[in-house]
Amino acid sequence: MSTTSAASSALSKMDFLTLLTTQLKYQDPTSPTDQEAFVGQISQMSMVETMQELKASFGQMLKLQEVSQGVNLVGKNVEYMNPSSGEVSRGRVSEITMSNGKLAAVVGNSLVDINLIKSISV
Repeated sequence: MSTTSAASSALSKMDFLTLLTTQLKYQDPTSPTDQEAFVGQISQMSMVETMQELKASFGQMLKLQEVSQGVNLVGKNVEYMNPSSGEVSRGRVSEITMSNGKLAAVVGNSLVDINLIKSISV
């Protein structure tokens, strides 16, 4: 299952609140919802929301770590797999940039995905 399909199949906060209010609206007044079950549902929603916030924070932290590591490449010589030729190319990193949401190094006139770098030297 891809990330996109997993995200689209998961209940959103709004979906959960809609289900909860519908459940409360149609419950039998002679047999109200068990208070423990109700509190449990609210606790689960709170946990899901907290986990989503943590996921977003970890994503930001990972991106900052990647940028920090990328900055350390500036001025260094690298060997990388050239995706167009399939050969190993060499050059000096002059700058780091974001390209299509991914960290890339500028090596000569080429934009090199950081993941294609095979070795680094001074």
